[in-house]
Amino acid sequence: MRPSVPALALVLGLGVQASAQEPAPPHAEEPAPPAPKQEPAAPPRPPDSPAVRLPEVVVTPARRAADPFGTPAVVRAAAGEVLFERRARRTVPEALGDVPGVGVQKTSQGQGSPYLRGFTGFRTLTLLDGLRLNNSVYRDGPNEYTTLVDPAALDRLEVVEGPGSVLYGSDAVGGTVNLLTRRVLPDHDPEDRATEATWERRLGYRYGSADRSSVARGEVAGRLGTRFGARAGGTWADYDDVDGGRHVGVQPRTGYESRSGDVAAEWQPAPGVRLRAAALHTTQEDAWRTHATVFGLAWHGTTVGTDLARVLDHERTIGALHLDAARLGDLPVRDLRLSLSAGRLAEEQDQTRASGSRNVQSLVATTYQGAVHATTPLLGGRLLYGLDWARDLVQSARRNFAAGTGLFTGSSIQGPVGDDARYDLLGAFLEAEAPLARWLEATAGVRGTWADARAGAVQDPATGGEVTVEDSWANLSGAGRVLLRPDETFRAFVGLAQSFRAPNLSDLTRLDTARSGELEVPSPDLRPERYLTFEVGARWREPALRLEAAWFYTWISDYIDRTPTGNVVAGQLEVRKRNTGDGYVQGASGSAEIRFVEGPLRGIRATLGASWAEGAVDTYPTSAPVKERRPLSKVPPATFLARLGFEPAGADWFVEADVRAARRQERLSPGDERDTQRIPVGGTPGYAVFGLRAGATLAPKFRVHAGIENLGDKDYRHHGSGVNEPGQHAVVGGTLEF
Repeated sequence: MRPSVPALALVLGLGVQASAQEPAPPHAEEPAPPAPKQEPAAPPRPPDSPAVRLPEVVVTPARRAADPFGTPAVVRAAAGEVLFERRARRTVPEALGDVPGVGVQKTSQGQGSPYLRGFTGFRTLTLLDGLRLNNSVYRDGPNEYTTLVDPAALDRLEVVEGPGSVLYGSDAVGGTVNLLTRRVLPDHDPEDRATEATWERRLGYRYGSADRSSVARGEVAGRLGTRFGARAGGTWADYDDVDGGRHVGVQPRTGYESRSGDVAAEWQPAPGVRLRAAALHTTQEDAWRTHATVFGLAWHGTTVGTDLARVLDHERTIGALHLDAARLGDLPVRDLRLSLSAGRLAEEQDQTRASGSRNVQSLVATTYQGAVHATTPLLGGRLLYGLDWARDLVQSARRNFAAGTGLFTGSSIQGPVGDDARYDLLGAFLEAEAPLARWLEATAGVRGTWADARAGAVQDPATGGEVTVEDSWANLSGAGRVLLRPDETFRAFVGLAQSFRAPNLSDLTRLDTARSGELEVPSPDLRPERYLTFEVGARWREPALRLEAAWFYTWISDYIDRTPTGNVVAGQLEVRKRNTGDGYVQGASGSAEIRFVEGPLRGIRATLGASWAEGAVDTYPTSAPVKERRPLSKVPPATFLARLGFEPAGADWFVEADVRAARRQERLSPGDERDTQRIPVGGTPGYAVFGLRAGATLAPKFRVHAGIENLGDKDYRHHGSGVNEPGQHAVVGGTLEF
């Protein structure tokens, strides 16, 4: 029998209380709260070591600033300057591919999706400054929505592998990605109260040869003393058709355009208090799903699509207001954050079938969010608690046009999801962290979630008539972790945690093309998916060496999967969602970083990373009522990364080289086997590609960089992708500040 994690969390919580230290002696006034546990400071960075480092503080795994070395979970962080300037990654998904343990799938050049522990789409949670980007129209499998955040607006990326439902609710199954935007004021409380205004201007440009791409960025930021600051920026990007490897050549209809803008303002009215307002907007135009069209690529036996056109346009706008307070008067409240947000996601797909008939599908999802969380010192540790709420309002439509004449023939009951729809998520959580001994620490938490879905206009797949869909679910998830810290250089952890995913509007009401030649129809009456993950990991940290390794095993219950109905509609195989049963996914990841901080090799840094995952679930491969256990869909193969960089002490230049490799992926689900437009028969071939890049500061505020990716001009694609990666690809760019 599977252990009950809420029960485990309660037991650990009682154990924390029973093992607490003696109370602090009384004072004449209110007793001073216990000082929060502090991780030992990171080993000092020698002054002559390379300047670029991964951030030493993360906020995602604990909803507060913490040293990742002392976090009982697998946490990765990457600085935006490294990913988007030095390595010139085009999109957020491409940048996440630089993070060990993260896989990437690309349906097209403008549509990418990160994989964490074998999951993607609505089974991984993406946040923007701690607020949900996931909404109720996110699809099963890969989706394009992570590309709708301008990477130039980001300060860093944080990735927490594994279940995060206690702190973040539904969808945090494979892991959580937090996209953190650039700040205007420093994080510390400034002492200088000068009122003089200062302004900074920044221009940047990037050119790529394989897609004849141009990306330009302009930005202005200003401060009025040290208490108020503002920033505004815009990015324009134009990507032409991608030139694949030595045998593929130019891949038609793979280019697209993108426009982005972002503004932010910050005010520190008092020490320890910060008010921040920010907004981002992105427009993406003419991003084809090329693999589904006659312009698709026949590669290693993949089939070419039949649509004459399938073009997507997207708009995403997000506005948020955050209030942070280190203390709340005399109350025992610390690290308070109150957040409010409103966002709009608009999507339009223009599809022309082989018959010449045309349809234009559209959806608009408007999301409102509110969240509050804080901590209270407790028994030598801390108590974290909070509430959050999100509501989606969705409008969805489809207009149909006749073949030949192009005349409008009418509108359908719904678009890609149910029309006139609403989806609510409400949650409350509590997590306690406290020492059990000088060398041992425990964390235990629990969250209650309520989800409610309502769609006013849904097409009944059986009758073709209009129906409504209404359902709601409640969930209680718990987690418990133990951290071993025997000295300042070693940490080990073990954890057991639940996660879950409530069915969303895409699960319940989707009516749209799915994989190659499939038509997904609405599927009401689904139950939430439930997961239980056991994981163990260890870290070693010294000034010149860092090592990390982790292994996990996840039990899956009530998995929701697309299954054939036996019907064929307009030449497409009809599929619908079902709770097909149980399953598992397991895997391991590891990384190593060697920094030569003295001697003749000083300034050299070597990085190694590897990850692997595999899983299987119960499903129905055909319309027959026969269940089989088959591989989980589109799980990335084992991947490897090796990088060697050199930045001499005190130098204003750097060089680095890397190799990325992936094994052949032959473990295919029934849906993968039918998805022949993206996955070759028998699986996706493995690859190894090499890159070389360099950069220099030519003047105090003028930086340039250049690189060549895929030096061997290899033909390859990430598993499950609908387009091949660029062949030999030169990238040059620069940034000027004035």
